[in-house]
Amino acid sequence: MARRYETDDALATGAHKFAGARGVDQVVLCTRAKDLAQCVCGHRVVMLDRVNDVVSTEPDVEAKWGVPT
Repeated sequence: MARRYETDDALATGAHKFAGARGVDQVVLCTRAKDLAQCVCGHRVVMLDRVNDVVSTEPDVEAKWGVPT
């Protein structure tokens, strides 16, 4: 059976769905995948690099990759 979606797709979908949900203070994407940086939004949706124990917020993503999220 051919795989139609990747894990990154599921993580991005979950981040989008829960970023505005009641009772959710913050969505933490536990990944180092650069393509998911586009999901980061202020301090509401952040990325956690578990290897280096670094949390990236929107300003961090802009500083690191030079593009706004």
